Amino acid sequence: MLLESAFAGKPFLGICLGMQWLFEGSEESSELGGAGIFPGKCRQFPASVKSPHVGWNSLAVQEGSRLLRGITQDSFVYYTHSFHAPLIAETTAASEYGLRFAGAVERDKIFGVQFHPEKSGDVGLSILKNFCEV
Repeated sequence: MLLESAFAGKPFLGICLGMQWLFEGSEESSELGGAGIFPGKCRQFPASVKSPHVGWNSLAVQEGSRLLRGITQDSFVYYTHSFHAPLIAETTAASEYGLRFAGAVERDKIFGVQFHPEKSGDVGLSILKNFCEV
């Protein structure tokens, strides 16, 4: 039902695990496939960093994102996750934590954010408003 609506052109926003579900799969549950909307698999953070990644981190925002329209470069958002999505052509923002990973992705009216906009203060509220205007 969710995929049918998304493919029918209805706006879709996957938050945290919802963004990871948009990819082909994840190391977290390798026997299960994801939605396959975006290429690649989500992977666990390297052992060199504390996992889960919890707290505020900056976003390197790419120009042209509809979801992140008006969001200042290096704005901070709130993360809480142990797995990360790969950088792909549809990545519209990235963060770093032991490595560089996709913080946001978008294609047509399908959007995903690894962070939690609902916990990200005014920046998160602006992102949710942008989504409502898609």
